[in-house]
Amino acid sequence: MPAVPAVPTAAVAPALRLPGQPRSPDLLCVGAQKAGTTWLHTVLAHHPGFWLPPFKEIDYFTDPGANLSWKFQAMHHQMSLQVKAGKIDLPTMRWWSELCLAERMDVAWYRRLFAPAGARVTGEVSPNYTGLSPAQAARAREVCPDAKIIVMLRDPIDRVWSMARMMHRAGRLSALDGPALEACVLAPEAVAWSDYWRLLATWEGAFGPDRVLVLFYEELERSPLAVVERICGFFGVPFRPAAVASLAQQRFNDAPQAPLPPALAAALAQRLRAPTQALARRYPAEAGPYLERLLAALPRAPTAAPAPR
Repeated sequence: MPAVPAVPTAAVAPALRLPGQPRSPDLLCVGAQKAGTTWLHTVLAHHPGFWLPPFKEIDYFTDPGANLSWKFQAMHHQMSLQVKAGKIDLPTMRWWSELCLAERMDVAWYRRLFAPAGARVTGEVSPNYTGLSPAQAARAREVCPDAKIIVMLRDPIDRVWSMARMMHRAGRLSALDGPALEACVLAPEAVAWSDYWRLLATWEGAFGPDRVLVLFYEELERSPLAVVERICGFFGVPFRPAAVASLAQQRFNDAPQAPLPPALAAALAQRLRAPTQALARRYPAEAGPYLERLLAALPRAPTAAPAPR
């Protein structure tokens, strides 16, 4: 992995941080998409040691300085409904309204977003950061010099197939078969976002391997509270399992399972074989099964017929 450049920091010590004080985040979950990021945001938002924005996928680093209106109008409406239901107080709504009415997402805006956190660990969960370039990750390091990174990985074929089914449910994919499905599953972006070796190289290159926590979706399914405990330890936060035990056991954005057509699984396997082999060498217990499935999906060479006697 590339060396990490030294970045000067003007961060405020956690003990001196007060609610209402703009600050940079401590945590960036950068994906992967469909690997448990909604679960992560929901669980950490309910843990007393963390504070997360009311909505995930702020996506500041995908287009810093972007106009806000297209993204935050819907979020503002949802926040208004929560105020009417008594779930959010008016000061919180005022803070959110000021953010939503700003013209641009500049650095000052981004730091105001995390002002309510005070001394709690804070950050954002944005799976679209999976697709960021090394230069964009380096920019994130400049803005968040003390942040740590969470990367969540999932069987690469399952991840792409789950993404396709999500798009179908949302009406963005007409059918789960035929040319439209093939174009979705084999799109360069869909394949690249399952290239976990590139993902790790990007973020470890910007922040350093010791500041990147790699989690696996399959571990989350088996033992979700153990995953929460690992996250708390990584950020130096007391575990407090009782606060999140019921949420941690839930599944979010789940969908009925259906098999990916074998021809598409084989095409994905061919494209993802090399980066998955590299990942399996580093994480044999966790990513070894990914590689086994990829190899099993590859078309087998035809067996030669026996020579006539």
